[in-house]
Amino acid sequence: MSDAMEIGLFQLENLFSSPNTFLFIDLRAGRPLASVHLSIDRLLKKAQPIPVAQVKQFVGEQKIPHEKPIVLVCGEGKDSESVARDLIRAGFDQIYVVAGGVKGLESEV
Repeated sequence: MSDAMEIGLFQLENLFSSPNTFLFIDLRAGRPLASVHLSIDRLLKKAQPIPVAQVKQFVGEQKIPHEKPIVLVCGEGKDSESVARDLIRAGFDQIYVVAGGVKGLESEV
């Protein structure tokens, strides 16, 4: 794993209730999305759907500051870890990955 911090459902919900802004990216973009628990679905609808291969391009085009917190979620956690490593190598310093992806969130409900 990279230097990204792993978070679970509780931490993700707390981020949404805090006044701090962050970028929430759902890496499952363009893939059929499995049905999930309603509370998880509500959180995922707040995410920006961006395919794995386009994340670095997106943050560059949007001029996302390197200090802005970014939360990544994918299906099982592997894509999030990979993208987190790439973003950290590119100089981003507040990268969070949802532990186990959507499956991990579902296991916490």
